[in-house]
Formats: sequence, C-alpha cells, structure tokens
Amino acid sequence: MAEEMRSKERILATIKGEPTDRLAWSPLLAYWWQSKPELWELGDFGYMKSIGCDPLWRGIGGLFNVEKKNVSYTTKKDGDKTYTTIETPVGNLYQTHTYMKIPDTTFLTEHPVKTREDIKILTYIMENTLITPDFTSFDAHAKNVGDDGLVVPVMISESKSAFQFMLEVYVGTEELNYMLADHPEEVENCLAVMWENSRKCADIAVESNAEAFIFWEDSSTLNVSPAQFTKYIRDEINYWGKKAHENGKYLIHHACGSLRGLMPILKDMEIDMIESISPPPTGDIELWDAYDILKTSEKNNPPIGLIGGIEPVMLLTLSEEDLIIYTQKLINNMKSAGCGRFILANSDSCPIGVDEKKFRLITELVKNMK
Repeated sequence: MAEEMRSKERILATIKGEPTDRLAWSPLLAYWWQSKPELWELGDFGYMKSIGCDPLWRGIGGLFNVEKKNVSYTTKKDGDKTYTTIETPVGNLYQTHTYMKIPDTTFLTEHPVKTREDIKILTYIMENTLITPDFTSFDAHAKNVGDDGLVVPVMISESKSAFQFMLEVYVGTEELNYMLADHPEEVENCLAVMWENSRKCADIAVESNAEAFIFWEDSSTLNVSPAQFTKYIRDEINYWGKKAHENGKYLIHHACGSLRGLMPILKDMEIDMIESISPPPTGDIELWDAYDILKTSEKNNPPIGLIGGIEPVMLLTLSEEDLIIYTQKLINNMKSAGCGRFILANSDSCPIGVDEKKFRLITELVKNMK
C-alpha cells in the first residue's frame, strides 16, 4: 500500500497510470454549485475540500487573452429572450438565447450562422481573432489550490474542436450537415481558419505551468458521426495532445454523450483521460465496457483512462443506501476490468436537487475501501 497521498499527487498519479494509495474521487459540481448560493462563501474549491474529495478543478484559470478585432456585440433582453447582434465590416450575425426556469439555465435557441454568406462572416471573425498568452488567472488559482487539488485549465480558447464549436455555437447539428452538403468549400475553409487558431492556443498553453489540460468537446454520436469525427476532429485533438506530451503534460478529453461508436477511434488518440464518460441514460456505454475497448490500443500503453461513472440520474434519484451499493459495484467492476487509470466522479454535471450528504457518503466509501 502506497503512503497517504495529497489530492494533487493522487490525481496526477492516476492520470500517469502510476500506483496510488486509494481511488481518487473528484465530483463535477456544474449546475449544482450554481444553485447553492448559501455555500458560495466557502468558494467552490473550499467546498470541495470540505466534503473530503480530491478536487479536480476542471476548466478553471484562463491561459489567453482573446480579441476579436473589428467585431462588436450588442444585446437586447425581452422577457426570457436575449437577442445578440454580432456586427462586422462584412455583415452581421444574429442569435437568440432563451432562459428556462427549470433547470435554471439559458439555452442557445437561434444559431447565428444560417446562410452561405453567414459562413463568410464567421470566417472573417475567425481570421480577425487575436490570441495572446495570459497565465495570470491560472497561476493565481494554482497557487491557491497548492497540493490540495489539481487545476486543469482549458487548452483552447474556443474550448473545443473547430467542428464541434461550429456545430454547437454557430450553426447547429442539422443545419451544419446541410451546409456541408450545399457549401462544403466555404465550411471547410472556415474550419481551417478555426483550426489554425486552436493550434496557436495549444502552442501557448504548453508554455504555462499547467500540468494537465482539458477541453469541453461534448463528444457524442448524437450530433457527430464517427466518419465526421475522423475527418474533422481527430487530427486537431491529436495535435493538442502531441504538444502536451512533448512538453511533459497531459490532456483530458471531456466526452459526455453517446460514445460507443467513437471508442474504436478514441482508443488510439493523443489523449490521456476521457472525462465525464457516462452509462445510460446520459451515455450509451458502461465504463468497464469502454475500458475493454481502450485496452486494445496498439498505441497507448497504459491505455487511456476514464473519469466519471456515476450517472447523474442515479445520483439524484437513488436512496443513500442504494447509491452506495451502486457506487461500490461500479468501483468493483472497474477493478475487475483492470483499469488503473480511473478517477471516480459523477458524469458530466450534477443535478441541482442532489442532497450534498451523498457527496460525503461517497467520500466515506472511497476512503474506507482497500
């Protein structure tokens, strides 16, 4: 048995595939934390320490200044709607966000890129995006956390691959597929400019003191086919991972959707951990089945690891007793699968109705396991 580790040491050892004193438990509190103003005085990092987990502070501490030259944004609110106009010298784009009381969040309900001319406007915006390094925020967070956790900043200014960002933020799933059929040259030219920006980000990021990076890819075959992932996404992510590895750093891929169809591609990529992987109903594959695919990689030794496993619906709906039985089974199955690179977490996000006592019960379970 290894000597007792600090949280940062435990998390990093897991990412590297090295022995640890016990399983790392790093919940993702997105949405839940925003709904708990009575706890904000502690700070999110302080709260994670208070429940005894291993804080893996995902996406905190920016690494860039981003300036979109000759581009301005004006917003207008009307009830639950927020209308944004993106103004450029070559034309304007228009988008709408809608606030939903349940689950107390805002959704993009009108994407800004709708026509062939809009693609050209987006290309102009990307061509006039200036990215420069600024590690001030990351350094401050890392200093505050010290060895009590690991701060993992986003490696790319747009937070995800060019294709996924275009799909989610600018065009939409169905519409992007139509545009690829109708205007492939314009779409792919824009993607190339976005990809060049992401290369610049990766080159900057590895010069920081960050030991690992994350990106919010939201990978899922519900909106990207395996063929599209291979053609438009894989090589871009591999560039980021290669840059990280050349500089002794690690890359975590946030993939929160249906992954079964992507696992044969992911297993050989330049990533170290897949974060927020989830069984049904959020995802479509059990973690031990995913690891069975990952360990067939001829390239990655040790195989890519996994972060996640506690399905958000189960975290919300199971009784305390049943949640512990469920979590114990998950941990035992991962041990049986031989996955040494595994960090226990709730997958993707945390429903706002979860009783915080459940976090503490999982902490107790993990700390008492041999």
